[in-house]
Amino acid sequence: MSDHHLSLQRSVIRECRYDDGERVPQLVDSAGVPDARVSAYVTTWLRPQGRAYATMENHLRGIARGVAFVANTGIDIDRRLATTGMIFDRLELDNLARACEERLDGKGRIGAAVAGSYFTAFMDYLYWLQEPFQQRADKQTRGLLESERRRFDRLVQERCPREAGPAPNRSIRKGLTPTQRQLFLEVIHPDHAQNPFTPKLRIRNYAILMLAYYLGPRAGETLSLKRPQFDDRSADRTVTIERRPFDAEDPRSEPALVKTLGRTIPLMDQVADSLAAWVRHRDGKTKGRANFPASARRNGFIFISTGGPPLSGRRLRDIYATLGASFSELANITQHVLRADDSERWVELDRAENRDKVESDRAHREKKGWSQKSRMIEHYAGFMLSQQSQAFIRQSNNRLMAGKR
Repeated sequence: MSDHHLSLQRSVIRECRYDDGERVPQLVDSAGVPDARVSAYVTTWLRPQGRAYATMENHLRGIARGVAFVANTGIDIDRRLATTGMIFDRLELDNLARACEERLDGKGRIGAAVAGSYFTAFMDYLYWLQEPFQQRADKQTRGLLESERRRFDRLVQERCPREAGPAPNRSIRKGLTPTQRQLFLEVIHPDHAQNPFTPKLRIRNYAILMLAYYLGPRAGETLSLKRPQFDDRSADRTVTIERRPFDAEDPRSEPALVKTLGRTIPLMDQVADSLAAWVRHRDGKTKGRANFPASARRNGFIFISTGGPPLSGRRLRDIYATLGASFSELANITQHVLRADDSERWVELDRAENRDKVESDRAHREKKGWSQKSRMIEHYAGFMLSQQSQAFIRQSNNRLMAGKR
């Protein structure tokens, strides 16, 4: 066992900031010396994938736990990586899973979902370390390593920590009810008598909430929008979601992150009009301009706070909190709820118009920035899918009872 692994028992994560402002996490020992191999993994594998800082940091937490486990058990990990695809046996994997679940203070365990992410991150790091050994091996040895690796992958899947208990309840609606939808769309309008926002913020908040309701973007996607991403000049008015894992122009302590795929989404006129009205309003091109400073006009981000800087995640959450505090029917509304509601309405429309499921699901995934292999539709619109299944079952039962087969 090398000193390399022993030093990581006392490792901590430190932020490294490049000259252009980009942040990258590093794993360092108690003397503040970065671990060379982990740093190489971050810069050559995680960072080129466009991973957010928080995501890379979480990977390092998992790697730190895994390497400490290897050190404590006396495993010669370098030898194993070079000679076998079965990096750990069953018992060792079980012990590694427990090590990922333990709290650092030794008092209890962390959630299985977080522990599973640590476990997976460490295995990904080991696979990355093993790749050069496999590439240098002769053909026969490489074939043996790949065969063992496939068996090992199955063991890893079996022993990765995961939440126990029943599957998610698809009978629970994640979005809004029809009554809530009607109320929401009424009271957010800037001219509505019960609009709960201060006059100077109504046009901005209306644009944010219309975008959230009709497009279902993540909070980071809304906050990261810049002027060129809103095309109001062409016949097909659009908004473009761009992945920017690092943005040197974002001054926020918690930068806006886009975790989904980039895409361009056509806008219905109501949404495009609300965005265009807000941009004109913040730039002082309408009467009764809100109290925004001159710096607001130079800000590249579409949504800003009253002082001029980009709107923060906290201020975005405050918008929903104000709605909830003003209307008990909207007490639980969040950006995430509107994202789920958009998917539920999409599935409702599928049934109402008998749309082709394959084509509809493809467009649904593209709108939300999911890969075409993603199963997130079932996650977000599970309630509506369950309702459709129940209706189909009832219809089938009725036909069977009537003697129609």
